[in-house]
Amino acid sequence: MGNFMMLCHLVYQLKKYQKDKKPVFLFVPRIEMTRQVQKFLKFFSIKSHCATSMIKSHEIDVIVCTTVLERGMTVENVQVIILHGEHPLFDKETLIQIAGRTGRKVPYTNGDIIIYTNRQTKAIKECIKDLQQSNALSAIKS
Repeated sequence: MGNFMMLCHLVYQLKKYQKDKKPVFLFVPRIEMTRQVQKFLKFFSIKSHCATSMIKSHEIDVIVCTTVLERGMTVENVQVIILHGEHPLFDKETLIQIAGRTGRKVPYTNGDIIIYTNRQTKAIKECIKDLQQSNALSAIKS
């Protein structure tokens, strides 16, 4: 989808999560985009912060971050959105790590992973395929 539609749907999705009190990690490809996106979200009354742990106490709705948070931070019931998933920074391994932020705490073992992109890259296709295969294997083992 084009940039305008991407941003419209992003706001729609974030408002939905905000209403349901579901925190969100919103990944962007470049550091300078974090502040730009944060200002944009503020216009729509979406509380956000750039790469901080304040999300754990539900003081904010969205953390706008770079891949610095792809590892190590676990937040209950978090949803993941990747903006500009076509960026070369988002290779298959990085996308899988980012997707792994969801579903990490009981009872919230599921979560949304949304990738907004101008085009579906090979990395996105491979990530989806790998996650589907992993989830299918997990279902068989359970």
